Amino acid sequence: MRITLPTNSFLLLLLTAPLFGLSAELPTVSEERLSDYRAEYENRNPPMKYLLIHADGSEADTVSSTRSLYLLDLSADPTNNLIASPEIDELIESEFFVEIQSDSLLSQGKTDYLVLSMSRPAEYNPRYFRCAAGHGEDRAYLFSISDGKAKVVSKFFGGCATSYELMRDGNDRGYRVIERGERVRSVRYMLRGDTLVREPDYQEKGSPR
Repeated sequence: MRITLPTNSFLLLLLTAPLFGLSAELPTVSEERLSDYRAEYENRNPPMKYLLIHADGSEADTVSSTRSLYLLDLSADPTNNLIASPEIDELIESEFFVEIQSDSLLSQGKTDYLVLSMSRPAEYNPRYFRCAAGHGEDRAYLFSISDGKAKVVSKFFGGCATSYELMRDGNDRGYRVIERGERVRSVRYMLRGDTLVREPDYQEKGSPR
């Protein structure tokens, strides 16, 4: 059986065919700008390994960024040091202000773990229940970064009455996430070998502080 496509459909196929199977190229950061960033941030306490930047290489202004953002790995080779994240782009499109918590960095093997916090005025989300008058909508996500890719591990590292803390106790390293309410609840994300494992937190729990 012979199938005949309308002329317009054939033209549409010709126009869209090259788009399939192609991925958008990441921008690049000039050697000069990369050197400036390294000189400014790598000697801080704690040192900063990642920055949020725009496609033109400029550092993101966390209080007014409305353009796509990329994670810049200051320690990586200049040909492979930018990381795109659909989750971060989605937050920017939803008018969140995004910021890296540099003191949250944990590294294990070839994988880094990093917390990004974000906030926006509460009136931007009519369904958001305010914690208190005048407070905005706050969140914090835990990301894993490996092989040039960033992936969300948990979206519940911060928010209304929820916070996290970095844990370094001997060989134990990870995060404790605490939710305060009528009863304090907590959970841990601990590095076990090359894996970050979510597990119960056996610390003593009391009334809200």
